[in-house]
Amino acid sequence: MSFRIGAFITTPSTLVLPLALAFFWVISAQRLYPGVARTRFHTYASLAAAILSGALGAWAYGTWTSPHAADPLHAWLDLRFGSFGGYWGALAGALAYATLTRHPRLRYADALVPGILAGGSVARIGCLFTGCCRGIAAGIGVFQPFRPWPLYDIAALLVTWGAIRFIQHKDSQWQEPGGALCLFLLIYGVLRFSLEFLRDLPSVAGPFTAGHLMAAAQVLAGAALFVVLFARGNAETSHGGATK
Repeated sequence: MSFRIGAFITTPSTLVLPLALAFFWVISAQRLYPGVARTRFHTYASLAAAILSGALGAWAYGTWTSPHAADPLHAWLDLRFGSFGGYWGALAGALAYATLTRHPRLRYADALVPGILAGGSVARIGCLFTGCCRGIAAGIGVFQPFRPWPLYDIAALLVTWGAIRFIQHKDSQWQEPGGALCLFLLIYGVLRFSLEFLRDLPSVAGPFTAGHLMAAAQVLAGAALFVVLFARGNAETSHGGATK
């Protein structure tokens, strides 16, 4: 379902994208200021950097995975905040800004996680009505439950956020800087890797799609961050014990 506005062909994904970015902006701004960012200027500037970097990441990912990657206009239309490039690009932009302005990087990333999950969920609604990101054909007749694949990804994003909230409530150690980011990388990475098997996309490495590779990389990044956080927690515990 698409239509033309002047020289541009728009899709529901194109129209839903501003709404997804609005969710990301509002939720992230509330979590950044005043708890993490020192001023409102830093809050808004860092979010602008995150969105710009996320747009570049989404464009790069769409160019890599789209069968029409040679067409710049199609690659632009494939710019989806809900892609791996969008998630990673937004985090990279915010982390770069935090580094340049000497803000706490892990706390910056933690503050963006809820907005990324919410924005990604909204962006997938556009994918659903556009008809892209289809699932594999399965079932009998018109009943093919795996076709609306974006619904499964929306569920994975919401489950990830619910799991993060639950784990942080049960164990306060996960509320320390980097905890939300680590859980996001691990939980959503595993869920997304599993969901890629239900997606109608060409494989790039054996039975695995580009999404599989990106999800696996995300899980590895989460595991590496977990090791760093675990080592830091042990060091702080040892130091506290020695002080006593």
